[in-house]
Amino acid sequence: MNIAAYKNGNVNVVIKKDGTKFRFWKGEERVIYPECVDVKITDYCDAGCPFCHERSTKKGKHGNVLRAAQNLSFLPKRAEVAIGGGNPLSHPDIERFLRELRKIGLIPNLTVNQLHLKAHFEQTIENSRFIL
Repeated sequence: MNIAAYKNGNVNVVIKKDGTKFRFWKGEERVIYPECVDVKITDYCDAGCPFCHERSTKKGKHGNVLRAAQNLSFLPKRAEVAIGGGNPLSHPDIERFLRELRKIGLIPNLTVNQLHLKAHFEQTIENSRFIL
């Protein structure tokens, strides 16, 4: 089953329910807009990974997700939004953000540390209804 199928320039894009993305075209690839953008919604993280390229910490602050959703509303429907941080699952408005993205036709996905996935497993399963 597909969650999205669209054309970006001369590129046909299909996203399967399991998240697999297929892109195919004839001749030279010519896209007209980004198919995915990364959004960091928080700088808070309690994992303490010494290799963190985000430099997120327990003192990190959460961003304004409603403003982020407004800023992303220019994207064409079915574009993906890779939500990260820090730990995006720690953001108090994560569910609202996911609902807002879906309402404007975007496809949210979460980038999380495995430690947070285990700690927030039930929340992650609950949030998946906003992603799919």
